[in-house]
Order: sequence, then structure tokens, then C-alpha cells
Amino acid sequence: MKSEEWKTYRTRFLVQAKQLSSTLTFVDPLGRQHCGRKGDYLVESSDGVLSIAPRRIFEDIYVPMSLLDRSGSDESASTDPLKFQPLEIAEVKFDKSPPTRSRVESGSMIGRAEPVRRKLPQSCRVRTSSSDFGVM
Repeated sequence: MKSEEWKTYRTRFLVQAKQLSSTLTFVDPLGRQHCGRKGDYLVESSDGVLSIAPRRIFEDIYVPMSLLDRSGSDESASTDPLKFQPLEIAEVKFDKSPPTRSRVESGSMIGRAEPVRRKLPQSCRVRTSSSDFGVM
């Protein structure tokens, strides 16, 4: 593998990575064997752990930080990710109060809005007969 500088990539976490120019196999400090082919990525996490990520998976998940660099000439970097546009928030006013359920009852309670009462869960009674108990 050629000696090249680490590049910074991001997803949910920042990592350093190098693309492999030849096959690479190594055993990490935990005794796990890592194998990579040309085009795969050697990835160093923020805590210094090295691993190999297949090219398809790595390039699908990680975004190189150079694409987000403001000084870069890449077209995708034309918008500054750190520059925020002000957000206009309009106040919303409702014409009337939200609808409530009305309970129609006899007498003076006709048409008055009352809060909806929910039934409480009822206990389940299991009926057993003496024939359910058998002798073993």
C-alpha cells in the first residue's frame, strides 16, 4: 500500500481512512483478523481502532470532509454548510376553539360541551368449574 495521508470522513462519527492500493490482512489487538482488497478502506476510528470497510459499504455511508470544505473548488461545496438562512415563523390564529363533543341529555344539560369520559379497564374474570380441575 502506498504511503498516503489520512483523509477525514464523516457520517455520524468522524473517522480517518485510506483507500487500499493492494490487499491487506492484519490482526487487531482483540485478536480479530481483518482482510481487505484493493479499493477497500482502512478505517481508524476516533478511539484509534483500525478496521477494514468494503468499498461499496464505506462509500455509501461516509462522506469525505473535503466535499464540505468551503475553500474547495468542488461544485457540491458551493453552499456553505455553516451559513444559515433566517427562518421566518408566522403566527397562526384560529377563528374558533377546537371542537368538543357535546352530550345531549334531558333537562338543562342539552347541548352543553362536557369532557369525554373514558371507561377504565375492567378486570377479566375467568370462570372455572370444578370439572376443570383434574386428578393426576
